[in-house]
Amino acid sequence: MAAQDKALAAWQALNERQQTYMRIIYRADQEAERWHKGAWSRGERAVSAAEWRWIEYGPVGTFKGASLGELQQALADAGVRSQGTGSTLKVLQTTTSSSCARGRRSSRSTTWT
Repeated sequence: MAAQDKALAAWQALNERQQTYMRIIYRADQEAERWHKGAWSRGERAVSAAEWRWIEYGPVGTFKGASLGELQQALADAGVRSQGTGSTLKVLQTTTSSSCARGRRSSRSTTWT
């Protein structure tokens, strides 16, 4: 089976909610890539993709009332953030090439790549 066929089969194996989450994660990744590719033109230092490719999910900060992480906010804006979000992300982590790390930026945050 060709790589493209395997990718299509993997995509079709995801349910609608999981596909929506993957689209949102992909958009966030592409926006970050566009931003970081333009670093030199903005007079900034280029940063390795290993550093910037992580997308903040959990609350930003450890104080009460901390703002939503980038991914949490994008899911909320799309109307798909709910109590089942953690389960959906866990399934995506085990069925796709997505990675999740807790506490990369703070002890309460979760980041995705």
